[in-house]
Parts: sequence; C-alpha cells; structure tokens
Amino acid sequence: MNKVLSIVKDFIKNIALSLLFIIEFPFLFIWFIIKLPFLFIRFAIKYLILFIRFIIKLPFLFIKFIKVRENRKWLVWDFSGVRYIWTKIKPPLNEDEKLPTYRRPATFFLWLVGIYVALFGIASNRYENRADKIENRMNAIYAQISKDMKIAFSRIDDVQNMLCPYEPSIWNPFSIIISFLPIKNIRYEPAVEQLKQLVEDWAQKTKVIKGKEVGELYGFDLKGAHLENADLREAHLENADLREAHLENADLCWEAHLENADLCWEAHLENADLCWEAHLENANLLFAYLENADLGCAHLEKADLREAHLENADLREAHLENADLREAHLENADLCWEAHLENANLEGAHLENANLEGAHLENADLGCAHLEKADLLGSHLENALFRKANLKNAKNLTAEQLSKVFSLWNVKNLAPELKEKLKNINPKLFEPNYEVKKCNDRYKGLWWSDYLKKQKK
Repeated sequence: MNKVLSIVKDFIKNIALSLLFIIEFPFLFIWFIIKLPFLFIRFAIKYLILFIRFIIKLPFLFIKFIKVRENRKWLVWDFSGVRYIWTKIKPPLNEDEKLPTYRRPATFFLWLVGIYVALFGIASNRYENRADKIENRMNAIYAQISKDMKIAFSRIDDVQNMLCPYEPSIWNPFSIIISFLPIKNIRYEPAVEQLKQLVEDWAQKTKVIKGKEVGELYGFDLKGAHLENADLREAHLENADLREAHLENADLCWEAHLENADLCWEAHLENADLCWEAHLENANLLFAYLENADLGCAHLEKADLREAHLENADLREAHLENADLREAHLENADLCWEAHLENANLEGAHLENANLEGAHLENADLGCAHLEKADLLGSHLENALFRKANLKNAKNLTAEQLSKVFSLWNVKNLAPELKEKLKNINPKLFEPNYEVKKCNDRYKGLWWSDYLKKQKK
C-alpha cells in the first residue's frame, strides 16, 4: 500500500512540475527575447571598446617594437622575404643549415603578397569579363541604329542597368574586397555615360511628320534610361516613353520639347532644370519625382501630375492650366509671379508653406487641399472651389479674394474674422448645393469648369 501511495505521489509531483514548466516556459521565453538585445548590445559595446583600444595602441606597440635594433633588422631582412630571396640567389652551405642556431628564412610576407596579387587577378578578370559583355551589348545597339532605331533605343535601359562588379585597383585593397561582394546597383559607368551621350546627340535632331517638326526620338521607348546630369537643352522628346527614367540634375531648359511624354511611375527628375519654357504639355508625370526641380516658365498645360513630388520646386510663371495635380506634393513650392493654374485640379493637393503670391487659380478645384501656412497674397481665386480645404494659418488671405470663389462649403480652419466678413458679403458661399456635392466624387475631373462655362453662356 505504501509503495502505491509513493508511486501516486511521484506521479502527481511530476505532473505538477510539468504543468509548472508549461506555465513558466512562455514567460521565460518572453523574458529571454526581451533580454537578448540588451545582452547583445552589452557584449557588442564591450568588444567594440576593446577593439578600439587595440587599434589606438597598435601604432605605439609597433613603434616600441621597431625601436629595438634587432627587431628592425628582422623586419627588413627576414620578415619582408628579402632573406628568402637572397637564399635562392646565394644558397647557404649545408654546414650552416645543420647548426642549432640556424633558422629558416620567413616566407609569410611573400605568401601574403602572392595571395593578394592572385585575388586582384581574379577580381580584375571578373570585372573585365563583365565589362566586355556589356560593351558588346552596347556595340550591338550602335549597329542596330542603322537598321531599326526604335528597337535600338528601347534596349538602352537594359544595357545601362546591367550589373557589373566594382572595379578593383591593386593599390586599393578595399576595392578588391568590394569587387567580390554581391552589391546591387553597381553599373558599368563608361557604358552608362556613352549611351547617355547617344541620347543627348539624337535628342537634338529633328524630322518632319505630317508637316510638323518633331524630334528623331519621337515616341521612342526610353523607359528606365539613366540620363542623370544629361544636357537636354532644346531636346525633342515628344511622345517619348520616359517611365522610371532617371533625369536627376538634367538640363532640360531652353525650350526642351517633351509634349505628351510619359514620365509616370516614379520617373526621377530631382533638381532637374526645366526652366525657360520647357514644353511638357499633356505629359504624364504620375508619381514622378520633381523635388527641387526648376520649372520656371515651363509649359505643363493638361499635364498629369497626380501624386507627383514637387516639394521645393520652382514653378514661378509656370503654365499649369488644366493640369491634374490631385494629391500632388507641392510643400514649400514656389508658385508666385503669376504661376498659371487656371482650371487645374488640385483636389487633395499638399500646398503647405507654398508660395502662391499672385498665382492664377481661377476655376481651380482646391477641394480637400492642404493650404496650411500657404502664402496667398494677391492670388486670383475667382470661381475656385475650396470645398473641405484646410486653410489653417493661411497667410495674406482677404475677404475680397474669398468672396469671389465658387464655394467654401465645409472649409476647415478659416479665420473666424474672415468667416464673419464673408457671411455678411455672401452667406451662400458656405451653403451646400447640388453642384458642390457632386464634386465629392474625386474622379469627376474638371467638371465644374464646364459647368461655369455653361452658366456664363
């Protein structure tokens, strides 16, 4: 009976311990997961400090080492491999080798140099093989131009985006190490530059189609091409497909022609110079990156700039009539000096801190637009639609300007004193009506412009 009770007690005890372990395990695991980063950081900092101390002490240890005359002699004569080379020129006598004090010459440094040169040779061979392959593809493009230019230019981005190992240099050990690493976005720059120059040269040439002068690259596929810092002044790229193209810092001023060009899907035009009447009429710049771009006096009539990035862009005197700027990013953009935004669709656009001094916004749709801290001194707002626009801390707005707008229905954060004045001038500005409610559909386009024209008739 006692044995049975003992077995039962042990069984219950084991079950209890198992249950306790099952209950405690999640908490122990969570504690370990929380503690692990701190332990890792602690050990990382500890060994980093030790490594830094070693690096700092290393020069002093070396100086201390070479102060001893025998050590200097050993470094120059033995460790460097000079002694080993000398033994090959003048072999030692057999009797000398049998002496107990005789030490064979060191060959470590020579092995090290040999391995280094071998690694450089392998890295250089990899680089040269890849470079030759890219150059062959590039030469094929030049050969194709005489037969079918359109196909030849469509292959430019493929060659420019071919990856190439980093170019090793025998005098730079780090370049050899980097050459073996699988680093992305390393391109063969000579090919990129040469093909960019090819586009620059042909972009200046024109031809006549149906009595109209257009560029030789009219309607060409330049998707994804790398044209950074390209000189495209007076270039003709009408109807060109420049989707995802890289035009950072490109010079497109002096009446560059990009009418109907497709620059959507993250085309990069950061810091590009598009001033002095660059022609981008009807261009597709959906999601394009135009931060800090100079678009002064540029022609962007009817351009599609939805969700485009135009932060800090210079748009002084730019022509954006009928442009689609829905949800475009125009934070800190300069739209003063009579920038033309007549009939533009700026619904949901970000115009925080934008300079709209003297801008023409007649018949523009600014529904749900963000105009916080925007400067609207002397801007023309006749028949503009401000439905649900945010005017928090908007500067230099007057009751006279806002009295001429089409609607202020559900406008946000309008200054109380302005609101009172406008209610006395025209209380219907704040009242909902059928036409304004219709504009809740963000994809209606520029319907209100047609509506206003019909009313005038």
